[in-house]
Amino acid sequence: MSSQAHPAWTPIRNASVFASLSVHASSSHSKTKLHIHLDFLPTDDDDDGLIAQTSPSALTQSTKDLVLHAVNKARIFHTNILDLQCLLSDLQSRHAALSELTYRRKWRIPWPPRLRAAYDAYKKDDLMWWDLRNRFTKHCSTYGNMRPGSSLFMERLCITMKLGDAAVRTSRGRLQFLDKYLCSFAKYKQVGTHIYEGSRALKSADHAMKELTLMLNLLSVL
Repeated sequence: MSSQAHPAWTPIRNASVFASLSVHASSSHSKTKLHIHLDFLPTDDDDDGLIAQTSPSALTQSTKDLVLHAVNKARIFHTNILDLQCLLSDLQSRHAALSELTYRRKWRIPWPPRLRAAYDAYKKDDLMWWDLRNRFTKHCSTYGNMRPGSSLFMERLCITMKLGDAAVRTSRGRLQFLDKYLCSFAKYKQVGTHIYEGSRALKSADHAMKELTLMLNLLSVL
Protein backbone atom coordinates (compact mmCIF):
# COMPACT_ATOMS: atom_id res chain seq x y z
CA MET A 1 0.00 0.00 0.00
CA SER A 2 1.44 3.41 -0.94
CA SER A 3 1.82 6.26 1.55
CA GLN A 4 -0.94 8.18 -0.25
CA ALA A 5 -3.47 5.35 -0.05
CA HIS A 6 -4.28 5.68 3.64
CA PRO A 7 -3.76 8.57 6.09
CA ALA A 8 -2.23 6.16 8.60
CA TRP A 9 0.75 5.88 6.26
CA THR A 10 1.33 9.62 5.87
CA PRO A 11 5.12 10.23 5.95
CA ILE A 12 5.84 11.71 9.35
CA ARG A 13 8.62 13.98 8.14
CA ASN A 14 6.44 15.46 5.38
CA ALA A 15 3.19 15.95 7.30
CA SER A 16 1.91 19.48 7.90
CA VAL A 17 3.39 21.25 10.92
CA PHE A 18 1.38 23.81 12.86
CA ALA A 19 2.96 26.76 14.61
CA SER A 20 1.66 26.05 18.09
CA LEU A 21 -0.63 23.73 19.93
CA SER A 22 -2.53 23.01 23.07
CA VAL A 23 -3.02 19.46 24.25
CA HIS A 24 -5.28 17.82 26.76
CA ALA A 25 -6.04 14.20 27.38
CA SER A 26 -8.29 12.08 29.50
CA SER A 27 -8.42 8.37 30.15
CA SER A 28 -11.44 6.40 31.33
CA HIS A 29 -9.10 3.61 32.55
CA SER A 30 -11.17 1.25 30.44
CA LYS A 31 -9.44 -1.74 28.92
CA THR A 32 -10.99 -0.95 25.55
CA LYS A 33 -11.14 2.81 25.17
CA LEU A 34 -8.82 5.78 25.54
CA HIS A 35 -9.92 9.24 24.48
CA ILE A 36 -7.27 11.68 23.31
CA HIS A 37 -7.99 15.18 22.09
CA LEU A 38 -5.32 17.14 20.24
CA ASP A 39 -5.98 20.79 19.41
CA PHE A 40 -3.56 22.17 16.82
CA LEU A 41 -3.60 25.90 16.19
CA PRO A 42 -3.11 27.00 12.57
CA THR A 43 -0.16 28.93 11.17
CA ASP A 44 -0.77 32.42 9.80
CA ASP A 45 -1.20 31.13 6.25
CA ASP A 46 -3.46 28.25 7.22
CA ASP A 47 -7.17 28.98 7.59
CA ASP A 48 -8.25 25.91 9.52
CA GLY A 49 -6.92 24.25 12.64
CA LEU A 50 -7.09 20.52 13.21
CA ILE A 51 -8.81 18.70 16.02
CA ALA A 52 -8.03 15.00 16.20
CA GLN A 53 -10.03 12.69 18.47
CA THR A 54 -9.18 9.06 18.83
CA SER A 55 -10.37 5.95 20.66
CA PRO A 56 -7.65 3.43 19.69
CA SER A 57 -9.31 0.29 21.02
CA ALA A 58 -6.83 -1.90 19.12
CA LEU A 59 -3.93 -0.72 21.30
CA THR A 60 -2.79 -2.56 24.38
CA GLN A 61 -3.18 -0.93 27.78
CA SER A 62 0.57 -0.31 28.07
CA THR A 63 0.56 1.38 24.65
CA LYS A 64 -2.45 3.49 25.64
CA ASP A 65 -0.59 4.59 28.76
CA LEU A 66 2.44 5.51 26.63
CA VAL A 67 0.26 7.54 24.26
CA LEU A 68 -1.34 9.40 27.17
CA HIS A 69 2.15 10.09 28.54
CA ALA A 70 3.19 11.45 25.13
CA VAL A 71 0.19 13.80 25.01
CA ASN A 72 1.06 15.19 28.43
CA LYS A 73 4.71 15.45 27.42
CA ALA A 74 3.79 17.52 24.34
CA ARG A 75 1.88 19.93 26.58
CA ILE A 76 4.89 20.27 28.90
CA PHE A 77 7.20 20.86 25.95
CA HIS A 78 4.89 23.60 24.70
CA THR A 79 4.93 25.43 28.03
CA ASN A 80 8.69 25.14 28.49
CA ILE A 81 9.43 26.26 24.94
CA LEU A 82 7.31 29.39 25.31
CA ASP A 83 9.12 30.31 28.53
CA LEU A 84 12.56 29.72 26.99
CA GLN A 85 11.68 31.70 23.87
CA CYS A 86 11.00 34.70 26.11
CA LEU A 87 14.37 34.24 27.83
CA LEU A 88 16.12 33.86 24.47
CA SER A 89 14.57 37.07 23.17
CA ASP A 90 15.69 38.93 26.29
CA LEU A 91 19.26 37.62 25.95
CA GLN A 92 19.39 38.61 22.29
CA SER A 93 18.31 42.15 23.21
CA ARG A 94 20.89 42.40 26.00
CA HIS A 95 23.61 41.14 23.68
CA ALA A 96 22.58 43.56 20.92
CA ALA A 97 22.83 46.45 23.39
CA LEU A 98 26.55 45.70 23.76
CA SER A 99 29.32 45.78 21.16
CA GLU A 100 32.95 44.77 20.70
CA LEU A 101 33.91 48.16 22.11
CA THR A 102 31.58 48.25 25.13
CA TYR A 103 31.78 44.60 26.17
CA ARG A 104 33.67 43.97 29.40
CA ARG A 105 34.31 40.55 30.89
CA LYS A 106 33.13 40.29 34.52
CA TRP A 107 34.41 36.85 35.51
CA ARG A 108 37.93 35.80 34.70
CA ILE A 109 39.57 32.36 34.67
CA PRO A 110 39.49 30.48 36.92
CA TRP A 111 35.74 30.94 37.22
CA PRO A 112 34.05 30.83 40.64
CA PRO A 113 32.89 27.28 41.53
CA ARG A 114 29.17 28.05 41.04
CA LEU A 115 29.83 29.47 37.57
CA ARG A 116 32.03 26.55 36.54
CA ALA A 117 29.47 24.02 37.84
CA ALA A 118 26.65 25.63 35.84
CA TYR A 119 28.79 25.67 32.69
CA ASP A 120 29.87 22.04 33.08
CA ALA A 121 26.26 20.97 33.69
CA TYR A 122 24.90 22.37 30.44
CA LYS A 123 27.90 21.13 28.47
CA LYS A 124 27.14 17.65 29.78
CA ASP A 125 23.50 18.09 28.77
CA ASP A 126 24.72 19.13 25.32
CA LEU A 127 26.39 15.75 24.84
CA MET A 128 23.19 13.91 25.77
CA TRP A 129 21.20 16.08 23.38
CA TRP A 130 23.59 15.42 20.48
CA ASP A 131 23.50 11.70 21.18
CA LEU A 132 19.68 11.66 21.05
CA ARG A 133 19.66 13.76 17.89
CA ASN A 134 21.88 11.15 16.27
CA ARG A 135 19.66 8.33 17.53
CA PHE A 136 16.56 10.01 16.16
CA THR A 137 18.17 10.71 12.78
CA LYS A 138 19.45 7.14 12.52
CA HIS A 139 16.02 5.73 13.39
CA CYS A 140 14.37 7.87 10.69
CA SER A 141 16.92 6.95 8.05
CA THR A 142 16.90 3.25 8.96
CA TYR A 143 13.15 2.63 9.21
CA GLY A 144 11.60 5.52 7.28
CA ASN A 145 7.79 5.52 7.38
CA MET A 146 6.18 3.11 9.81
CA ARG A 147 2.70 1.86 10.54
CA PRO A 148 1.20 3.93 13.39
CA GLY A 149 0.88 1.79 16.51
CA SER A 150 3.62 -0.65 15.46
CA SER A 151 6.51 -1.42 17.81
CA LEU A 152 8.93 0.64 15.70
CA PHE A 153 6.49 3.55 15.61
CA MET A 154 6.17 3.51 19.41
CA GLU A 155 9.95 3.19 19.70
CA ARG A 156 10.36 6.39 17.70
CA LEU A 157 7.71 8.02 19.85
CA CYS A 158 9.84 7.26 22.92
CA ILE A 159 13.04 8.53 21.26
CA THR A 160 11.23 11.73 20.27
CA MET A 161 10.11 12.35 23.85
CA LYS A 162 13.66 11.79 25.11
CA LEU A 163 15.03 14.11 22.44
CA GLY A 164 12.57 16.82 23.43
CA ASP A 165 13.49 16.44 27.10
CA ALA A 166 17.21 16.67 26.33
CA ALA A 167 16.77 19.68 24.04
CA VAL A 168 14.70 21.56 26.62
CA ARG A 169 17.18 20.71 29.37
CA THR A 170 20.29 21.85 27.47
CA SER A 171 18.66 25.01 26.10
CA ARG A 172 17.41 25.92 29.58
CA GLY A 173 20.82 25.28 31.14
CA ARG A 174 22.67 27.29 28.51
CA LEU A 175 20.23 30.21 28.42
CA GLN A 176 19.90 30.43 32.20
CA PHE A 177 23.70 30.38 32.47
CA LEU A 178 23.86 33.34 30.08
CA ASP A 179 21.08 35.10 31.97
CA LYS A 180 23.18 35.00 35.14
CA TYR A 181 26.66 35.23 33.64
CA LEU A 182 26.25 37.03 30.32
CA CYS A 183 29.70 38.64 30.43
CA SER A 184 31.64 35.57 31.54
CA PHE A 185 33.46 34.95 28.26
CA ALA A 186 36.63 36.55 26.99
CA LYS A 187 35.12 38.04 23.83
CA TYR A 188 31.82 39.65 22.86
CA LYS A 189 31.55 37.31 19.87
CA GLN A 190 31.66 34.26 22.17
CA VAL A 191 28.53 35.45 23.95
CA GLY A 192 26.70 35.64 20.63
CA THR A 193 27.88 32.14 19.74
CA HIS A 194 26.55 30.71 23.00
CA ILE A 195 23.21 32.47 22.53
CA TYR A 196 23.01 30.97 19.04
CA GLU A 197 23.76 27.48 20.35
CA GLY A 198 21.01 27.92 22.94
CA SER A 199 18.60 28.90 20.18
CA ARG A 200 19.57 25.78 18.18
CA ALA A 201 18.76 23.54 21.13
CA LEU A 202 15.46 25.37 21.61
CA LYS A 203 14.57 24.86 17.93
CA SER A 204 15.36 21.17 18.38
CA ALA A 205 12.93 21.04 21.30
CA ASP A 206 10.28 22.73 19.17
CA HIS A 207 10.84 20.27 16.32
CA ALA A 208 10.60 17.34 18.74
CA MET A 209 7.32 18.70 20.10
CA LYS A 210 5.88 19.05 16.60
CA GLU A 211 7.13 15.61 15.60
CA LEU A 212 5.51 14.16 18.69
CA THR A 213 2.16 15.78 17.97
CA LEU A 214 2.30 14.64 14.34
CA MET A 215 2.85 11.07 15.46
CA LEU A 216 -0.07 11.34 17.86
CA ASN A 217 -2.17 12.71 15.03
CA LEU A 218 -1.29 9.67 12.91
CA LEU A 219 -2.46 7.44 15.74
CA SER A 220 -5.82 9.22 15.64
CA VAL A 221 -6.72 7.55 12.33
CA LEU A 222 -6.39 4.00 13.69
